[in-house]
Amino acid sequence: MAENKRTSGGPLLPEQFFDFYSPQEAKEMLWKWFSATVTDGFSKLSSIEKENILSLYERLNQLLDGVNGSAKSKPEDHE
Repeated sequence: MAENKRTSGGPLLPEQFFDFYSPQEAKEMLWKWFSATVTDGFSKLSSIEKENILSLYERLNQLLDGVNGSAKSKPEDHE
């Protein structure tokens, strides 16, 4: 897994998100996050793994803000 990538920042576009995570790395981290949550294994993760999951969450949140912001700037298709 990659080193801690936590930073604060504004919205991200998809291509910016993938500057931080490859698609495969993001999938692996999402699976680790999901499986640790479902199996109550989060406490067994190392502090680095927890930081990496937190970083992924923050980047996904920025990505959603970026996509939402770009969608708001586009004209509506329906009236």
